Amino acid sequence: MQNYAAKTCEQEQFVPIQLRVDVLKRLLAEHYVCAEELHCDCTRSKRILMRLLLQAAAV
Repeated sequence: MQNYAAKTCEQEQFVPIQLRVDVLKRLLAEHYVCAEELHCDCTRSKRILMRLLLQAAAV
């Protein structure tokens, strides 16, 4: 039971990472990452992500 609790806590944490916009665009277009898995810290990042999601959906 203790292992389950540790795993659940670990899964709920976020790890801040940086990706170049072109890499994120490719990952989204090739369905290697799902929009619901991404969370933004700032408005600028959210705008970029939304634009890339719209572009990926149009492909």
